Amino acid sequence: GARRSPARAEGTAPTRPPVPARRCPPAGARPPPREPALDLVGPRPALPHEVAQFDDELLSRHRMRPGITGLWQVESRDNPSFQAYRRLDLFYVENWSISLDLAILFTTGQVVFTRVLQRVFKRFSHSVVPPNDVPLTDPALVGDAVIAGEG
Repeated sequence: GARRSPARAEGTAPTRPPVPARRCPPAGARPPPREPALDLVGPRPALPHEVAQFDDELLSRHRMRPGITGLWQVESRDNPSFQAYRRLDLFYVENWSISLDLAILFTTGQVVFTRVLQRVFKRFSHSVVPPNDVPLTDPALVGDAVIAGEG
């Protein structure tokens, strides 16, 4: 039933209703998961000064959470024009599908792998190839090996 408040003596201040006790999670319990700030795939996160310049059509990209990778990152990373960014983000928002996300993830893997290999080979080639002014038959480069044609 309903609780009755005890009768107050005249001239006493009213009492506040009791504050409900907070429910604490059990010791060792994990807090509930938070909404992630980024999806794996989605439009590129826009900076506040960029958003201030968006028209209504481009603001529609905010219907989706931004992603760590996206169509713009894999298709036009070397073309930083705003038109390419706009076109690819709007295409992604209007044509989203699981298969498009999978294709973007696969292409992202290929791009990252290719760039890593290029950097490794670039470093390797710099450390092995002698400068142009040093002949390949320089004894300092070949050590005690016998150079073909020399006796």
